[in-house]
Amino acid sequence: MNLAVAMFIICFQYAFLIFHRASRDMRKMTFGVGVVFSLYCLINIARVGEFFIRDRSITNFFLSNEFDALALISYQILFILLTYNLALMFNKSLLVSIASEEEKFSKAFHSSPYAVILTRLTDGKIFEANRGFQKIYGYLSSEILGKSTLDIGIWDNEADRLWVVGELLNGRVIKEKEFLFRSKNGNSITGLMSAEVFILKNEKCIISSINDISKRKKAEEALYESEARLKELNATKDKFFSIIAHDLKNPFNAIIGFSNLLTEQIQKKDQDGIEEYVSIIRNSSQRAMDLLTNLLEWSRSQTGRMEFNPECIELVALINHVTELTDAAAGQKSISIKKELPHNINVFADKAMLSTILRNLISNAIKFTNRGGFIVISARQNQSDITVTISDSGVGITADGIKKLFRIDESFSTIGTQNETGTGLGLLICKEFVQRHGGKIRAESKPGKGSIFSFTIPVS
Repeated sequence: MNLAVAMFIICFQYAFLIFHRASRDMRKMTFGVGVVFSLYCLINIARVGEFFIRDRSITNFFLSNEFDALALISYQILFILLTYNLALMFNKSLLVSIASEEEKFSKAFHSSPYAVILTRLTDGKIFEANRGFQKIYGYLSSEILGKSTLDIGIWDNEADRLWVVGELLNGRVIKEKEFLFRSKNGNSITGLMSAEVFILKNEKCIISSINDISKRKKAEEALYESEARLKELNATKDKFFSIIAHDLKNPFNAIIGFSNLLTEQIQKKDQDGIEEYVSIIRNSSQRAMDLLTNLLEWSRSQTGRMEFNPECIELVALINHVTELTDAAAGQKSISIKKELPHNINVFADKAMLSTILRNLISNAIKFTNRGGFIVISARQNQSDITVTISDSGVGITADGIKKLFRIDESFSTIGTQNETGTGLGLLICKEFVQRHGGKIRAESKPGKGSIFSFTIPVS
């Protein structure tokens, strides 16, 4: 009876805990065990009751009756049922834990903003892809499962894919390596890729995650462009102030100084040197006027206030007009200007800008050509553009000087063959105007061998 009472108390507590204290989700797993403990309680109650109603005249306690045999058999059956239900309960618990972990993995896998795919290492076939992959690349799961990344063509460069596979086969891990990819509609995607090999069901597989940084890349490029533009604007400002402070000041000093000398000569009625002084004043005035013209055109181009008005222009006529304006300067140095121009070559360009380009290049050629030298102006029509070339037999330019010619952040200015001064501003204007037309300008030169400047203007 004592054993039956003790077992009743213990089994009742177990049953109470299982049916009343366990959570609702746990009860589904522990229900069978609770039923077995409840049956244990009933058998133990029956044994206690049988103790009080049994025949007291029997003194041989080793002699069991039918009730004792039935109770013992019930205990054995319940023990077997308890073992079975406990095993079943733990099995269900493990299955629930596995299902919970799978749910966590699935949610993490599909909610990731990165494109994540699982592929087999043997054949490269994709057997799982998350929603991030579908969002970034535009492919549905049905379109990629069972196919390789090569089949769907997400790699922009096949060599990149081969490199990644080679690294993984050698046991290495890919960590945030930048590659170019292609989406379903052909758009370029810049991605940071991480990949490594893992074992799944005794088979080597690859998990790859790709972070789409295309927007960040564009923002960085825009930032770099803004920084470069800011540096260029700062260099433009420094160049502008330098020209005003030095280059524009010198011709006016010459004009004022020689004007004073000229005044004194006239007052003294001394005619000696008057012609020379007037020539110097005229040349200084012309340099100042040319510089002011270049400054005005340059500032208008930098601030976007210069209108671009292309029209159909007869190129040979325009070149002849510009050379007429420079004939006097060339004649003073006995420089011959040769022209190798075809007939009736038309360009679609802004007349004022094209005139400025030609005037600056021809003036520079005159400035740096020795007395008695020559200049050749030629034009050639190609399939898509027209190339104009101004070559001279002048002093030439070093290789380092060539690199600095068209850069605003590099100061490059030399003295002409008759001490003519310059600022390098004319070539910057030429570059601006040529690029405005969609063309290119370049220079070739060797010291003592002359220089060749050429630019292109697209046909349309």
